[in-house]
Amino acid sequence: MSPAGDTNSAPGRARLGFTRPGLFSWLVTAWVPRLGPVTARPAIPLAGLLLALGSIGPVVAQPTPPPAAADDASLQLPGLRVDRASRSVLLDARVVGQDADWLELIACAPKSREHEALLVIDARPSHLHLALTTLGFQAGTPRTARRVGPGQWHTDPARGPEVVITVIAPGTDGPVESPIQTWYAASTDPHDTHADRFLFTGSQTRTHDGQTFYLADLSGSAISLVHFGDDTIARRTALTQNTDGQTLKPTDRVPPNGTPVTLRLRPADPDPSPDPDPTPTDTPDPPGG
Repeated sequence: MSPAGDTNSAPGRARLGFTRPGLFSWLVTAWVPRLGPVTARPAIPLAGLLLALGSIGPVVAQPTPPPAAADDASLQLPGLRVDRASRSVLLDARVVGQDADWLELIACAPKSREHEALLVIDARPSHLHLALTTLGFQAGTPRTARRVGPGQWHTDPARGPEVVITVIAPGTDGPVESPIQTWYAASTDPHDTHADRFLFTGSQTRTHDGQTFYLADLSGSAISLVHFGDDTIARRTALTQNTDGQTLKPTDRVPPNGTPVTLRLRPADPDPSPDPDPTPTDTPDPPGG
């Protein structure tokens, strides 16, 4: 088992600096989508993604939008568009988790984590990141963990500006817009507070041979309900994929799988209540870790 806040054994190795240059070079050539010109996102087998995440090198700075894109009043990218009048990003999505046994993400990229996601989006997570920055959002950082001694891990909590997410779905009398929270049943875990808010954490990037890669493009972690450590947007919670108990479920308001819907993301109103995961912590290895 990985430490709370770590993603899994492969991403954990990446954070600790383990690399496999030969294997990584092959994976880059075969599977990895590069940041750069706007193109359709290639399909990436999950096994290749997990191997790539375990082989990528040091963390580098968060990506920033090109000046021309930031000034574009009608920014559109594959699967998303920016509505400047309402200060919103609109994401094309479709339902994949109406009958899921548990949920760990609101939305994932294609061919990644559909088995534990409510929706799949066509947009790259890195393009979602770019779209949010054009509205003035400044990306924070995902929740991460690193080993600091024998049997001890240091956890840095997720940080970032808050985002409100609603979903627009077909209704009897036309489209209906609802808070995304009405589409999943909240956990009863006492640490799962502030369930109605999400953070623009901005994922992480890696470099290899002069190329920059956005981790959420590889893993598919676009909008998460529990922390993976590479999330573009993460829910305000202390729960991780290792501590959530797989208790988050879809509600009966979710339409059938395959239904096309739209996600709207906008800035949240200020919240004076405290962060549920406010400070870095040092914890022992979890049982079985």
